[in-house]
Amino acid sequence: MKKALTVLLALIFLHSVCRAEEFSVVEEETEFDRIEAATGFILGSMTLREKLCQLFFTTPESLAGDAAADALDDRLREALADYPVGGIVLFGQNMRTPPQLKSFTEDLREYSLEETGIGLLIGGEELGNVSAIALKYGLDTAAAGDDPKRAGETGAFAAARLSEYGFNLNFAPLGDLKSEGEGEVDSRAFSNDPQTAAQCVSAFIRAQSAYGIISVCGHFPGIGNVSRLNTFRARGKIYDSEEAMSSEALIPFRAAMDSGTGMILVTGVSAYRMEKDVPCCFSYQAVTGLLREKMGYDGVVITDSLRAPFASSYAQDGKAAVLAIEAGCDMLLLPKDFSASLEGLEKAVLSGRIPEARIDESVRRILTLKAVWGHLGLLRSK
Repeated sequence: MKKALTVLLALIFLHSVCRAEEFSVVEEETEFDRIEAATGFILGSMTLREKLCQLFFTTPESLAGDAAADALDDRLREALADYPVGGIVLFGQNMRTPPQLKSFTEDLREYSLEETGIGLLIGGEELGNVSAIALKYGLDTAAAGDDPKRAGETGAFAAARLSEYGFNLNFAPLGDLKSEGEGEVDSRAFSNDPQTAAQCVSAFIRAQSAYGIISVCGHFPGIGNVSRLNTFRARGKIYDSEEAMSSEALIPFRAAMDSGTGMILVTGVSAYRMEKDVPCCFSYQAVTGLLREKMGYDGVVITDSLRAPFASSYAQDGKAAVLAIEAGCDMLLLPKDFSASLEGLEKAVLSGRIPEARIDESVRRILTLKAVWGHLGLLRSK
């Protein structure tokens, strides 16, 4: 969807709105009405390839080659034009100096809007010992704690830093509970008490929202009791019943939803009694059955990294992409091979395995999220 087409569509959209107002066809528009109209209008103008690209949250290297990308050069510019992905994750290799990083993120945001009219989500991860900017530049990390007031301060601290460097999304907070032993996420989890963790998650999300940073709460349905040792094995197991999850692990995720988290990230770990040995991000029972239907979540769902051992040992590339979408996920985080994943997903739609209407559901959620946070071209001047 090139710039000229985007401009034309914008003019048509604005003209239709003006005509509706002129003849009093509709009552005074609400913000929800404007967002729904804009997202529907953009969705209707997109090709299948453009829709599918919006489902991916990947690295600049996966689009433009293996060399570490630290600027919007011609190769990356061309790749983003051909493959208008929904989001880009930046890591240490993309960061040389603070001025360079700020320039890079600004160029990425502006080019995406100019080329497609759809803003680009630029994600970082700033919490605890996983803090790319802090580690790269020798800065203090945003440490997790078990006090809601401190959690809010941590969220504000992380969000201010991300905003300063041009990011608009943080893969935090964690809704996981701390384990009784040495858990994989203990350094970034808030508490082993579900209610305390829920209060901290809420405070963190609200603080980030005040800085314009979208929160991504993981790792649904909670991996606090997965040990570090098991991280490098093919499978992990969490909870032996849905009742155990409901009374403990799901409480912080409910709080995240109530506090306006932008996305829920679903783990690649499998859960007992939930499609045995199937990673949760590929599990219809976990994503659609539990998260969407039983918990009532209708926002954006993103997979955990598809490169991570849990998910990649089960399925990769096109197969992984198809399974995640069939499970009910909307976005695919860090596929091993972006091109193969996109091709596999496209074949599944063209063959009829996945209805295009199912793709539209996810793209509409993604566009709505971007619109709400001011990253949709049609609404930026409103």
